[in-house]
Amino acid sequence: MIFFGENTYISHLNFNLRNNPHQYLMQVFHGIYHKETTKRLGIDFSTQFKGNELVKCFDDDQFKFYYDSSVYVSIDQDVKVACFFLGRIYNIQEIKSISGVSDKELNFASIVLNLFLRKGIEASRQINGDWIYALWDIRSKKLILVRDQMGTSNLLVFNKPDRLVFSNLSSLLKSEGCVEWKLCWNQLDRFSLRYFMNQEETIIKNVLRLKSGGYYEIQGDKLVRDSYIKDLPVKSIRYKNAEQYYEHFEECFNRAVKSRLSYSNKPGSLLSSGLDSSSVSYVAAKLLNNENK
Repeated sequence: MIFFGENTYISHLNFNLRNNPHQYLMQVFHGIYHKETTKRLGIDFSTQFKGNELVKCFDDDQFKFYYDSSVYVSIDQDVKVACFFLGRIYNIQEIKSISGVSDKELNFASIVLNLFLRKGIEASRQINGDWIYALWDIRSKKLILVRDQMGTSNLLVFNKPDRLVFSNLSSLLKSEGCVEWKLCWNQLDRFSLRYFMNQEETIIKNVLRLKSGGYYEIQGDKLVRDSYIKDLPVKSIRYKNAEQYYEHFEECFNRAVKSRLSYSNKPGSLLSSGLDSSSVSYVAAKLLNNENK
């Protein structure tokens, strides 16, 4: 089943910025981290974005980040930390409450940045949605890349001794000219047999993908890989009878559908004729009807 709204977007995977620099791009989330500022080699990594007014650049010398209007940006001037967020948060009201921001705050990057500063990287497991985000500590020159726990958003990384390049689109990595575009045949075999595997290796040689629920922490030439969902606490539920279990499930199910409806004013659904999509559509229609929508 596909559940979508008026803000539904489609990634443009096939484009050539050099031939058509004014072509509109959606979801540009692309950064370069130089491990040593004294060894930048005079390389200008912005060539593929030159002439494109829709792509902006955050430049802190050692770290450059390119993004378009689909990316939320927030910079805390007190602690000197920047956050770049791409994606959607379904339980936005809950996250606003935990992060301590105003209920009127609409900038996802600001909400996530406040959540990180208050609760740390482990709080990312409380964000329900499909997203990726990057944190740049301006003072310590530390970069943190984070991927949602379901792995619905993509974040690719190309790591070399002098720099680390990351992007949500493989075509942007290729356009950099820094990736030797060769297939890793062993991974291709594994990918074709078990495409659902949550692994770092991709079918492109030397290109990694963050694992679901994982994050990279980069500072200088040190790269730390970890997960923010390890040791996830599991709460046991014990009721006296089956009716109470039914009621609890109905409450959770309604809350899950409602949180996703809050993301769009004009939602829609595609039915697969199965029980799951029919149930979601029925509950969504019921909730919308109660709100006269």
